[in-house]
Amino acid sequence: MTENNECNKTFEQLKIDLMSSNKKACELIPDPRMREERVRKIGQCILDYPPDEINWFIEQFINDPDPSIDSNDPSFEYCKQINSGKDPLVITSVLGHLAWVVQKLAISESYIKNALYFTRKLVDHPNLYVKLQAIIPLIEIAKRRQWLDGWKIRPYEKTYKDFNELVFYFVNFVKNNPNFVAIAKWMIQVLYYYKDLSTEQAEQILDSFKITSESGGLYVYYALYRQSHYEDQDIEFNSTIFEDKLRSIIASNDNNDARLRKNVAWQLWKIQHDDKKQFPKVKEYIDLFLEQPYQRGLNLYIEDLINDRIDDYPMLCTQWFETVLDNISTFSNKEIQEQKGIWIFRTGPILQSIAKNQPDKLEKIISKMQEVEKKGIIAPIPNDLLDKIHNQNPSDNA
Repeated sequence: MTENNECNKTFEQLKIDLMSSNKKACELIPDPRMREERVRKIGQCILDYPPDEINWFIEQFINDPDPSIDSNDPSFEYCKQINSGKDPLVITSVLGHLAWVVQKLAISESYIKNALYFTRKLVDHPNLYVKLQAIIPLIEIAKRRQWLDGWKIRPYEKTYKDFNELVFYFVNFVKNNPNFVAIAKWMIQVLYYYKDLSTEQAEQILDSFKITSESGGLYVYYALYRQSHYEDQDIEFNSTIFEDKLRSIIASNDNNDARLRKNVAWQLWKIQHDDKKQFPKVKEYIDLFLEQPYQRGLNLYIEDLINDRIDDYPMLCTQWFETVLDNISTFSNKEIQEQKGIWIFRTGPILQSIAKNQPDKLEKIISKMQEVEKKGIIAPIPNDLLDKIHNQNPSDNA
């Protein structure tokens, strides 16, 4: 018998047992680990069934007592992990697995309202771990929110209003509990879909979710793109505020923002890498990054961007590469332990492009690279370019 046939058999038997006994699932199957296994197993084949049967199955378990309503239950360590800023990275308990079944109900247009109701039930559960898992169906609902009654209507009404309230429950929850980084991180996936928001709403989101580096994409989106989107909806939006917020993150010297700055740099690189027509949009922010002191781990994305565009903008990108070298040189004057393992990764293709498009700059740049190498920085220079410089200056070889 195939795995799905076993799963289907388990579901059919569960229906018979529950309907014939007139008992709750937790009464019929008192052992929570056995109930958890049923939900997990049936969840694997639940899409074999029509939405009304998926809905019925969820109803049987949505009020299950596993896990405990007590987030401090010592036998359930995952709430403690969330409270300490960690992500449990495990699916467990009856309600934890049930959240993934609710997600599958959300892909049905006729039952997305029910999925939203069940998601609300999970969010209202006192247990932190259940709240975290409730974000899984909320992501699916955000992706398909145009199916909700009231979409595009302002002020909010009907089920779209309920959806918005649920999202902002989490926004405020994270704001009031900045140690719940896992919840913030998971909610970013909801917010990547739900962007038809006002200035005030978007500000609330960025201010609350700054605690996770994954919010970098939202900082970039609201600064660069949101103004020209959702023009068919009556939503007040002012991108200037978000341009300032993005600049503030880039220029921040707060170590708590280091990972967020790195993510922003990656986002800017990725935008122009996927579509070179977007380069003018990101240029201003790369200039600002290069005005900051060298930041370990971030520089690679600036080098990647220079490498991507140096043939299209040779003068600008050559100037940027010089600035990269200057920043690294300044940084390398610090304690030697701070500079261990620093690489300039994209030297080969960048130097080859400079040799082709800005040959008068090549000798100066190679000289700068040789200087930083003397300080322990790894900055490989292609041998053919070294030979070229030496041949241009034979007196240096005497």
